[in-house]
Amino acid sequence: MVVVDVNARPALIADRAEYMARLLSALNRADLVKVSDDDLDVLAPDIDVAAMLAAGVRAVVMTAGAAPTQIILADGI
Repeated sequence: MVVVDVNARPALIADRAEYMARLLSALNRADLVKVSDDDLDVLAPDIDVAAMLAAGVRAVVMTAGAAPTQIILADGI
């Protein structure tokens, strides 16, 4: 099982296009992705949960601060 924790840090992204290409490459091999609402803000509009699932990710674990954690499955179950 391949797990990716996006943990996007905009201050450390020198070249957005290269970062997105590398992240998509990792997502293409990932089974499970952990992403926060803050990560999704950094990735928008290039990558969202639907794009992760379309890349073959089987499940996305999404956190949003103190809100309940969401688990989005590719098969919808």
